Amino acid sequence: EGHIVPTALAYKGNFYFDTGSAWLVFVDHYYEKQKMSFEKTSNSEMGGIGNKTIKAIRISDTIHFEIDKHHFYSEFNIVTFFTQKIPNDLDGIVGFHNFRNVPFKIDYVNQKITLNPKISNEYQEIAIKFDGYRMFLPLEIVFSNEYKVQGDFIIDTGSKSTTLTSQFISNTDIEKVKIANYESSGGIGGESEGSMFFVPQIKIDKYNLSNRLIDIAKDTLGALSTDENY
Repeated sequence: EGHIVPTALAYKGNFYFDTGSAWLVFVDHYYEKQKMSFEKTSNSEMGGIGNKTIKAIRISDTIHFEIDKHHFYSEFNIVTFFTQKIPNDLDGIVGFHNFRNVPFKIDYVNQKITLNPKISNEYQEIAIKFDGYRMFLPLEIVFSNEYKVQGDFIIDTGSKSTTLTSQFISNTDIEKVKIANYESSGGIGGESEGSMFFVPQIKIDKYNLSNRLIDIAKDTLGALSTDENY
């Protein structure tokens, strides 16, 4: 289910691999249970998907950890105090920047991540973009009324859906083909809401995905609000 098991500071935990996150994140119950202590910390707030912010602790100490005998480190780390329900076995998040340019393959069929994988001929390359610690996939969404949206979408293994930011929620051409509204709870920002759509086509490079369900967020704050530039 996308979890990996690193060893951090001699503590073992079950961490979610999230390409939408750049850094190492500890969930508060794991941080407190392990009685962790660091020299360089500061209280903070942070947001993510959703309309709220949550309490957090920023850790500037460098933390070394291992994933299946591979050594990594993180010089910027966060403890999050989630206010909404999260899986009981979730101890934190590992961001893709923690892999330090080590290539990786996510195998959803066999439920594993391979570092430095051998790429066979059956795989095809698709161009992506980088902006700081974010990975973007250029794509085009075609709605059932032939209205099109082109843009750069964050590659986020922590997300369950393809989602447009809230700048599109009031678009009259898109509103005509809405099928339902949704409310969800999860992620760092807690409550999120928006609308769902079936689209006949999502174009990624030279490939087409047919008849897919996507979301358009209605959030006024956080990663899916109009404040973001993607």
